[in-house]
Amino acid sequence: MSERTASYPADVRSIGPAVFAVAREIVKAESTPDGAYMSAITEAPILEATPAYLALITGAELDHTATLVFRILVAAELDRSVHRVLRRLSAEPAATATPVDAVVAVVEGMGEDPVAALRAMWPNGSLVARGLVTVTNPTVPPISQQITVPTRIVEYLVTGDVGGPAPPFVLEPALPATSLCPIPLRGQGAAAEATTQLRTLLSRLSGRAPVWLVGPQGSGRRTVLASVASEIGKRLICISHASLASLPAGSALANLWRELLLTDAIICVHDAEPVVDSGAPEQSVRSATVDRSFVGLVDALVSSRIPVVFTSVMAPPVHAFEHSLQVVELDTVRSADAIALWRRGLPEVQDVVDLATRFRLQPGRIVRAITAARTQASASGNQTLTSADVTRAISMGVAQQVSILGTRVDDAQTWNDIVLPSDTRDAIAEMVARVRHRHHVLDQWGFRGKLSKGLGVASLFHGPPGTGKTMVANLIARELGQELYQVDVSRMFSKWIGETEMNLAKVFDAAEGANVMLLFDEADSLFSKRTEVTSSNDRYANAEINYLLQRVERFEGVCILTTNFERSIDAAFKRRLAFRIEFPMPNAQERVELWQRMMPKTASVSPDVDYAKLATSYELAGGNIRNAMLRAAFLAAEQGQSITMAILQHAVKLEYRDAGKLGTTGKMT
Repeated sequence: MSERTASYPADVRSIGPAVFAVAREIVKAESTPDGAYMSAITEAPILEATPAYLALITGAELDHTATLVFRILVAAELDRSVHRVLRRLSAEPAATATPVDAVVAVVEGMGEDPVAALRAMWPNGSLVARGLVTVTNPTVPPISQQITVPTRIVEYLVTGDVGGPAPPFVLEPALPATSLCPIPLRGQGAAAEATTQLRTLLSRLSGRAPVWLVGPQGSGRRTVLASVASEIGKRLICISHASLASLPAGSALANLWRELLLTDAIICVHDAEPVVDSGAPEQSVRSATVDRSFVGLVDALVSSRIPVVFTSVMAPPVHAFEHSLQVVELDTVRSADAIALWRRGLPEVQDVVDLATRFRLQPGRIVRAITAARTQASASGNQTLTSADVTRAISMGVAQQVSILGTRVDDAQTWNDIVLPSDTRDAIAEMVARVRHRHHVLDQWGFRGKLSKGLGVASLFHGPPGTGKTMVANLIARELGQELYQVDVSRMFSKWIGETEMNLAKVFDAAEGANVMLLFDEADSLFSKRTEVTSSNDRYANAEINYLLQRVERFEGVCILTTNFERSIDAAFKRRLAFRIEFPMPNAQERVELWQRMMPKTASVSPDVDYAKLATSYELAGGNIRNAMLRAAFLAAEQGQSITMAILQHAVKLEYRDAGKLGTTGKMT
């Protein structure tokens, strides 16, 4: 409660006179007949108001009684004598904030409806719901509650401007420097079309039909929104969906309403990813329902008539919501626009086309990569950047993001170390060709414009353990000049609802366009078949699989999954794969080649070693052969002799034993 009563501007001081007079006359009339009491109240001068005050009550759509209540509450905030008078009228004379019962008494004394006054101050009443006032003791009965006007509201009334810091959950995004503006707003193609559509929708945005802006991570969704908002004379204030969801429903809506009234801004709820929940094993993502708490939050915002724009990576299933949604898609940045952005940010680098081709980054990540590269170069005393500096900055950024949930793989093997059937080799060669020529086919030949999804290369490597699935993934990455990150599936899962999806999002977002490959080893535990919903656990497990289906479809990089149990992979997921490559157990001739190729030329090998006999005697996969050979080498070294046939056979028996096999005949797996 402010101690100041005379330091306010004249227009603000005029807010209170009538209420001051009414409250003071009530005290004077305490011992007078009722007629004189009522006369003193009803004959009080009409209240004058400032433009800021009128803007608040008009924007909040307050009725006559709610407006009167707000006048009284503001008067109590601006003049302590009014507050003291109201306390004398209350059953709680020691109240620190304005007592509700005193306000009701004043309203009734002015000949207005006391019930309507009380209703305006209820938790769902217009004053509380719009964030104009705050209840300080909400757990007591409404008539015994105390009310205060938030500091930001009071300062707005005093100065005519928004004072003080914004609430901690609100983020005001700053537009990047013009030279690095992520989206060429007046460019060609999908970006310009989306911008035009947004400009139309935002200029007539209402609380009845929210706008949903969909686009890849880092595509500049908030930057575009801020630019368009600026064009139509609006500010943009943002709050993350996670922050909003963490607040009590009433508090969240009241906070948003207050900011809307104070700033006349467009409110953006960003990262509003719909949590998909599937009720049947083969239910498609498009017909899936959405987690009810998410739907409830969206519907609450719409029911409160808060004009809002949501942003997300995935499009919302519009059928799940009671209210209509207006969805705008901000597509992946075009190759020409990406090249232009690289050129603006790196005028000293000549081969920006190569950078744009190798790293299909969204605008936000391009800006961050350039900024990080300049920071690192400056720390090293270099003022001029090279493409190698940028490549290093991108790699470091990916490593930092993915390292929490995975590790980089860089084994020393070569293609000569692996033996595969011709069908498997042909499929691998086709996969490599698709990755190598993606830019040529999708961008130069225009196939990207014909495809809405499935632009990445998602592949399933299936076969028994030790047949070379992980090794081939590493070899493919090395041949294509990409880094390979093996995702630790065990670290992806969380018992907390929604966190598994968040972990997956971190991995895919980090890898998207960064010229890295993702490897999900033993993927059957993550991409397993959906089940019939018999419990909440089934429902959330299915939701995780549905989320994976959507992210894999949208992922434009290379994603390799390996499994020993191909049948356990969800059927809907299999249909979305570009390649399903089998890695069978090697036949006898292939095993001979494996034994021969895996033995280093510099190793001391006894002449009695018979690779053909080893191959025909033991049905081992390549991984088992490698393990047995390494085991034999250490045994021979310990004995101070060459690797003999007997030592190799003994090492093979140890491998069978470790695999739980009593004999050495038949397949190890």
